Amino acid sequence: MFDVDTFEAISELFRCFARSAWLMSLAFDDAADFFSIGVDVQTSGG
Repeated sequence: MFDVDTFEAISELFRCFARSAWLMSLAFDDAADFFSIGVDVQTSGG
């Protein structure tokens, strides 16, 4: 179906995509924690 060069290029692309998606999910988790803490402080400090 694919030759070896095409398969290696696709796997490299997929690896880069998976890494960037993983880093984005980490950053999103950090941002969500930060915003949830900020919201908790704002709502409880009334």
